[in-house]
Amino acid sequence: MGLAYGKTAYVNGEKITGLFVPRDSLKIEEYVEYTPDMESTYSLSSSVSGYTSNQTINQDTSLKWQILSINNDGTIDLISNKQTDQLISFIGALGYNNCVYILNDICAKQYSNKELGVTARSINLEDDIEPKMNEEGILARNSYGKGETYAYGNVMTYKNKTYTYYPSLYAQEKGSGIDTGTARKDGLENNEWSSPISEKFKQAKNSLTATSNEYVMSGSETPKYFDDSNFYNLIFGTDFNYWLASRCVFCSASSAYFYLRRISNNEITDNILAFSAGTENDTRENYLRIIVPLNNEVQIYGGDGSEERPYQLTK
Repeated sequence: MGLAYGKTAYVNGEKITGLFVPRDSLKIEEYVEYTPDMESTYSLSSSVSGYTSNQTINQDTSLKWQILSINNDGTIDLISNKQTDQLISFIGALGYNNCVYILNDICAKQYSNKELGVTARSINLEDDIEPKMNEEGILARNSYGKGETYAYGNVMTYKNKTYTYYPSLYAQEKGSGIDTGTARKDGLENNEWSSPISEKFKQAKNSLTATSNEYVMSGSETPKYFDDSNFYNLIFGTDFNYWLASRCVFCSASSAYFYLRRISNNEITDNILAFSAGTENDTRENYLRIIVPLNNEVQIYGGDGSEERPYQLTK
């Protein structure tokens, strides 16, 4: 722990004057004592997830919390020290449409803290992992599949009516094109969506245009794509398997595939949920990993950042 400064605050209604830890002395991987509000169960309907039955998701009270990032604006992102202990299942077009909403909603409902003004969310690729890739990692992403129809950033237009189905959300996504050979340059990012959709597929009248943004980084590659070993260990730790709240699309020569991203055994990879043939994959399941964003009003004090003596939080 670095230098601290004095400040008066209230913790559990009691006035304290203590030494508060400056943001610039914190380190990635250090532990912070964080307690979410109690929300024992989350009811996940099959009409939203696409799964064959309703799911009851229990709050995991065994989690500990570590610093994932210290941002230039003074905010801090905590991450659960491990994945949750219960699988979350998706199927098909409904799973694709609602996966980002569902993962974030579970985190917000079960791992937020109203007193601290914290709204938890799921980890995703675009906000939490890609910004920490080094130049070699970004180059590997951008050159993935070079020369193939599925090359990262490649745009394909499908005119065979058999392969012009798409999960209904896709029409709103950047990179899509319905009945046009041009991919839209605006629209939803892969990690955006905030309400459930009940409709599965739609079909284009004439053509479906899709942009391939799927890529895989194998376990043998990922270590060299991240310069901060502490960050790497938090994301790709031993036996980590969890969802990323990020969609993606793979374009073959004849059809498009719609995925949900995940971390699996040191890899950045994904699971297919739906196909532009209007068909769906079987059950895809994985665990949850939570991000807790701390704004500038949350103060850190006490402890030394170790697992045995984690920093404390107050507002």
